[in-house]
Amino acid sequence: MAVELLTFLGLALLLEGVVLALFPAGIRRMLDQFAALSPPQLRVIGLGFTVAAALVLVIVARVANGGDGMSFAFPATRRLVAGLF
Repeated sequence: MAVELLTFLGLALLLEGVVLALFPAGIRRMLDQFAALSPPQLRVIGLGFTVAAALVLVIVARVANGGDGMSFAFPATRRLVAGLF
């Protein structure tokens, strides 16, 4: 489980680094705009992105490899999720 978490964290950092390297001015403008928002507005934006990402992941999981539902997950994650249901 720790290896999977570290793998995910590494991929997230990789994606963030690529975005920062490709669009530094755009990231700066976006951060300036975020600084002007109130905490409740930032919460709504964060929750919106979370829901959107969860929906995309569910759709990808359903479509990938014939609708297995967990076809892209690591084996330990599959066992954990299977144990929950």
